[in-house]
Parts: sequence; structure tokens; C-alpha cells
Amino acid sequence: MKVLALASYPIEAAATRYRLAQFVSPLAERGITLEVHPFIDSRLFASLYRREALPATALSLVGATARRLGNVWRARGVDVLLVQREAMLFGPPVIEWLAMRLGSCPMVLDLDDATYLPYVSPVYGRLASALKWFSKTDDLIRWARVVTCGNRTIADYVESKGRRT
Repeated sequence: MKVLALASYPIEAAATRYRLAQFVSPLAERGITLEVHPFIDSRLFASLYRREALPATALSLVGATARRLGNVWRARGVDVLLVQREAMLFGPPVIEWLAMRLGSCPMVLDLDDATYLPYVSPVYGRLASALKWFSKTDDLIRWARVVTCGNRTIADYVESKGRRT
């Protein structure tokens, strides 16, 4: 079995380490290939929340978006699409939708944080909030075959949307 995992953050982020990367080897021993592809790379992750790095961050996000489009193409040969939080840090869930359609595979959504709660970014302000597209999480929940949840509060929210956790 092949699983394409689209993560928001690189391995330096706890979410990627603890919810995806640590399972690569144990799953491989059981015949399951888990390919983890983060949206942003380690360099961008290190500077993401530094206001003075905004121009470089914006340029890096353009590159990350182009790479993510390449990940969509990889969905053709997989059995399951696993989305950890969201495929991209901003915008509507176009990448997830395209990957599911191109791969003709079910999606599993992993939520370790309440990404459905709107907030104003302390670094980027209302602009980031406008680009974030908070309703994306509800779409992903609706499209997912199953949703794994990091805590009971998130599970209750997912179940309120009619999804199995």
C-alpha cells in the first residue's frame, strides 16, 4: 500500500514528527509506504514567523506552492491521500481536491490543532487571516473518509460535522 502524506510543515515541526515521520519505518516494515511531503521546507519554517523576513517568506511561499502542485501529480499512484492539517498554509482546498481526483483515492485527514478557528496572526495581521481560508477545514472534514484527531475537542467538532473519527 502507498500513502501520500501532505503535511503543512517540515520535520522540525512537532506535528510532522509525531503524527507522520515517526511512522515511516514501522509502516514500511508492514508493507506500507508512507511518503511525507511538507508544504514548507526547513529554511522557510525557521523564518516563517519573523516579520523582518516577510519579503523572502512571500517569495518562498510562491516556490512552495509550485512544489505542492508537483505533489498533486504524485497522487496518481497512491492508495490513500493523508492530509496533515492542510496541504497549504493558505487558500482554498484546491490541492487536496485535485490530489483526490487525480489519485482516485480516499483522503484521511489528520487534525492535531483547531485549524477551523479563525484568528488574527500576531505576525502578519489581518492579511494572513484573509488568505488563511479558515473554512477549508470544514471542506476537508466533509471530503475525508476518516479524520484522526489530536484531542477530544477536535473530535467533537469533527463529529458535529457528521464525520467519523
